[in-house]
Amino acid sequence: MVTLVSTSGGTSVALADSAAQKRVVIDADQSYGSAVRFLLTTSQLNEGTVSLKLDECENLTSSQPTPVEFVILKPYNRFEFFRLTQKTEGTFNFKWSFHYKVGMPSKLPTVDYIYTLPYSPSEHHLVTQSYFGEHSHFKGSETEYAVDFAMPEGTVVKAARPGQVVEYRDDSSVGGDSSNFKNDANEVVIKHGDGTYGAYVHLKQGGVLVKLGQQVSLGTPIALSGNTGWSTRPHLHFGIFRVNSGMSITSLPFKMRTDSGVFERLFAGQVY
Repeated sequence: MVTLVSTSGGTSVALADSAAQKRVVIDADQSYGSAVRFLLTTSQLNEGTVSLKLDECENLTSSQPTPVEFVILKPYNRFEFFRLTQKTEGTFNFKWSFHYKVGMPSKLPTVDYIYTLPYSPSEHHLVTQSYFGEHSHFKGSETEYAVDFAMPEGTVVKAARPGQVVEYRDDSSVGGDSSNFKNDANEVVIKHGDGTYGAYVHLKQGGVLVKLGQQVSLGTPIALSGNTGWSTRPHLHFGIFRVNSGMSITSLPFKMRTDSGVFERLFAGQVY
């Protein structure tokens, strides 16, 4: 989720990964002569933080100290949140980068909530990776407590807990068995009442069934499962996380209710 731009004498070249292009877009607009306006678009994200830093800056003065952290509390369309102004006549150079995190820190205590399986009660699916998985849920990572359910592409994914949709993506058709694809996953992120978030990942292209800002109830159909992003087979990645200050994320363990009872943890190789 990084975009890099280098500019010299008014000529710019931009490099951006697909995920950053879709959820969060920052344009360095030079149509105002000696000023460079940084314009933010967040059509598929209404809660998060963007952090922008200047890697190089010659013959330019910034409108505020960098790195700049901008809090997203609603969708934006080419909103100016930062500006560089040329100091003296002649050439100028700058390079910049940004990253963003979905969600906001919360001081609310985490509720000991019992989640419902994120699919129809009449279905049963194999867990292919659980806590501390060796493929991608590494211990200490931002997904260490996530669970992967194998399921045919197009399976209806349901909300495992009520909340509000704060981010989604469903335009990607790309996936593969490499971390190079990790930013290509379609997903839905739902905020819960205690400030935690639920992530439903690897969804089908065009498979999101909810809208940004929508309140969903337990069991609401939210998406169709898929095989996008860092994925070896069609499956659903489900995880709970909390956002910390400093834009870091903590993956959280969770309890899950099944037709066999409540489990403190779901295990790889088991069907639920």
